[in-house]
Amino acid sequence: MDTLEQQTNLPQSRDLRYDGSRKERSTDGITKYGERRNDNTQHIIRRLEPNITKHKPNRRHTNKKSKSQARQDKWRHHKSCLSLKDKYRAFHRGSKKFLKKITPSHKDLARPQANHTMQDNSHYFDSISPTISANRLNLATDQESREMRHMLDLLDDGGVGYMPEKKQNGWIRLMFENWNSLGIYSQSWKIDRLNFLIKHLSIDIVAGCECQTDWSFVNPDNQFHSLLSPGQAKKGVAAHNTTIKIQRDQMGGTAITGVGRICDVITDVGQDSIGLGRWSWITLHDGNTTTRIISAYLPRKPNKQAKGRTVWEQHSRYFEAKGDMRYPSSIFISDLLCVISKWKTDGDHIILSIDANQDMCTRGCSHRNSNVIPST
Repeated sequence: MDTLEQQTNLPQSRDLRYDGSRKERSTDGITKYGERRNDNTQHIIRRLEPNITKHKPNRRHTNKKSKSQARQDKWRHHKSCLSLKDKYRAFHRGSKKFLKKITPSHKDLARPQANHTMQDNSHYFDSISPTISANRLNLATDQESREMRHMLDLLDDGGVGYMPEKKQNGWIRLMFENWNSLGIYSQSWKIDRLNFLIKHLSIDIVAGCECQTDWSFVNPDNQFHSLLSPGQAKKGVAAHNTTIKIQRDQMGGTAITGVGRICDVITDVGQDSIGLGRWSWITLHDGNTTTRIISAYLPRKPNKQAKGRTVWEQHSRYFEAKGDMRYPSSIFISDLLCVISKWKTDGDHIILSIDANQDMCTRGCSHRNSNVIPST
């Protein structure tokens, strides 16, 4: 039998029957090399190589995960965020250089008093100066002189909204601000900014209100004194409403702390005696003089959409349970004036740092007690 006849008499593939033995054969995508078929489940199980890992579902962009990352501020190290931060830093540096160039010195501010004008400056250029009449030039000079004289009077009187960066010897700087939540639980940027200002401006006493934190929920490492100006001596108090536990980010609260060498003359600290955290204070005693600095927050009446967690509503529930149906603001002013009067009777000097939510010149406790120094 020749070769052609042998090839012709070979059985076809369709005539071969499966004898139960495992054979590696190639079919139309059903099984491949290194695979086996499970007849019960009809699934294909592949043998994975050692360096290949299974694909896991990507839950990074789900709504729940995005909210969690937004709360924990995990996106701040993202590549796009870093590039944006670099642009902001470059813009901030450029703006500081520009402001430094155009900021006038005290000598420049005093020049109009000697009947000088900006035309004496070598950098001054006015394209239409030949066409300005002498009358208009005199009027402009007089107006400039009046404005500069008024500005110099403000600087001599202590200034309004201006604080020199360098502090002279013997000065004590007090900073007060409504923080509107320090963001203790969300790792907010406000603590970092507060520490920067303390170092940059050489702040001695830090006072503020609306910490919006129930400090009983916070671990010792994240307490106010632990976060504020690490590595320096501190003495003060952070107060909140201890009569009820609503939530960890409880609205309201006050705090005041001395930082650095000022701690040597701080003899006593305290807060609102009834536990509402309406005010907190420190006492400075040096020789025969005693000064008491108070940080206070006067609540305001909320709107109709309030959900019972505002400072006003917290105080209302407390006083109504005691049988006092007056407004919390009226009770606040009455109690604070009573405490201040007692301290003044003892010979203390009073500095009141308060967010009163009203005009302190016509209302509140300053017009009832003229010897109190308000710092709002």
